[in-house]
Amino acid sequence: HSVQSFNHRAALSVRERFDHPLKPGDNFERFVTRMDDFSHSFSLALKGQSLSKERQIKGADRQEFTYQLSYLPILNAAGQVMEVCFMAMDVEEQRRIRSQLQQDQTFLSTLLDTVGALIVVMNTAGQIVRFNRACEQLTGYTFQEVQGQFFWELFLTPEEHPTVMSRFQKIIQSTSAEESTHVWLGRDGNPHRIAWNHTVMLNAMGQVEYIIGTGIDITAREQAEKALRESEEMLRQSQKMEAIGHLAGGVAHDFNNLLVGIMGYSQLLLESLPAGSPLSTHILEIQKICEKARTLTSQLLIFSRKSKSRVQAVSLNQVIQHMWPLVQRLLGEHIECHLALAPSLPLLEADPMHLEQMILNLSVNARDAMSYNGFLTVETVPVHKPEPWTTPLFGVRAAGDYLCLRVKDSGCGIGPETLDHIFDPFFTTKEAGKGTGLGLAIVYGIVRDYKGAIAVESEPGKGAQFEIYLPAQKRQVPHPSTPTIGCYGLDQALFLEISQALSADYPLSELKDLSALNPSPPSLLITDLLYAPEIHAELYQQHPELKTLYLAGYSDIEMAYMDELQPHEEVLIKPFALADIQTRVKRLLHPLSATL
Repeated sequence: HSVQSFNHRAALSVRERFDHPLKPGDNFERFVTRMDDFSHSFSLALKGQSLSKERQIKGADRQEFTYQLSYLPILNAAGQVMEVCFMAMDVEEQRRIRSQLQQDQTFLSTLLDTVGALIVVMNTAGQIVRFNRACEQLTGYTFQEVQGQFFWELFLTPEEHPTVMSRFQKIIQSTSAEESTHVWLGRDGNPHRIAWNHTVMLNAMGQVEYIIGTGIDITAREQAEKALRESEEMLRQSQKMEAIGHLAGGVAHDFNNLLVGIMGYSQLLLESLPAGSPLSTHILEIQKICEKARTLTSQLLIFSRKSKSRVQAVSLNQVIQHMWPLVQRLLGEHIECHLALAPSLPLLEADPMHLEQMILNLSVNARDAMSYNGFLTVETVPVHKPEPWTTPLFGVRAAGDYLCLRVKDSGCGIGPETLDHIFDPFFTTKEAGKGTGLGLAIVYGIVRDYKGAIAVESEPGKGAQFEIYLPAQKRQVPHPSTPTIGCYGLDQALFLEISQALSADYPLSELKDLSALNPSPPSLLITDLLYAPEIHAELYQQHPELKTLYLAGYSDIEMAYMDELQPHEEVLIKPFALADIQTRVKRLLHPLSATL
């Protein structure tokens, strides 16, 4: 291991690291910190092998430095190893740079995966080379699944391929940033509208190497903007209808006062004429016209909510059944009438006359939309809205139970340009003199007054369907009363013991016959578990949720019964303390307070 020769850099390094000059003839072992590793490597070199490895070397100050160590055998003409050339390259800076690059790459990857924006990197062919976590969450694909694939084939509809590919080539050629918006389809097929900003990354030769796309999902924003525009339109329409209603109501009120005078004076004039006067006919015609005018003003007052109403609990089904003969006569024999009323509908808080007016107006409107033949279907359906909901013209409506009156006809249908105006007062598509344009406006006013909503479905040539939603009468919550307890089949001593434990809080009765419980059972039944089959057979047919506390021993029969009990049945094993039965009864009768 004797040093034969060395270069200038080796001498400087030894002096810097070991504070000792390097001289020919020095034993190299004095500069070795890991003798076992050196001996092994040197022995391999003596056998003619060349090897290289990275090692940490400590200097005189015990500071470690990273070196790339190489052992190269030097051969003579006969191919024998004469010497070994030892080379050491200081790679501490390279290792630091490599570590820094690795940290930067980790930082960049973390940054890309935590940012909320979509970031996708493509090569000039359009293949995906980077795909951050936001893209994975939006599309449902992992980076491993999309790597190397063409993004337009994976995420775009075929119709958009030519446009997007053309824009892609334009970005490469111009090397300038460009903005675009198009729809991405995820794995589930749901469309997402994405606003993109595309930039290019150049290589050392100034050529485009990558295209970086940064995108933001604007689907929710566009939906919110659309909802806002619709809300503004609903508000304007509602305000317009409100203003027209006030105007119509004021006009109708004043006009009614004029009609009173006209009808009164015409009656006085009629009475002053001699019998058989030819002028009587003209006066009677004046009175008929006044009656028609009064009918028109009454409709206006209903629309404007100025007419007095008699709101009461009313059955929509009964109103329809009462009106049905009149509806059939109005429609005539050439129109088939079908009635489908849902059973056991809740009541409405409404004026029956308003409901009758609404049914008549919808029926007459349907009749006028049909030619010689057709059909009309009137249905009632209970509807539950679990959350607040929004409808055109009426805005947000509260969650809850509604009654839906559905009127469907096979008429000529309504075009989209007309559909927006069908509830406007005095708007009509009928010939002059055949309609006032107030029929649907009155329906709108009634529904608005009762905080309901209207949905209309219609196309030209395919008839029309009106769905009127009216809030159902809220069920009255009974005032909480003291629960009652009945005991059946218990021996006298056990009944007295239970009575002592519970009678202070609950009315307690001793039952002798189960059949007497069918009309009005107690809040809780306490009995022996052996009576479970009898109770199930006689009581649970009419009272399937009757809370029952069974008292049981440990017999095999009782254990078998336990497997068949329902959630509203519990078992208390004998013997038990008075506190046990008090706790169990409280849990059955007051589950919430027992839990608290």
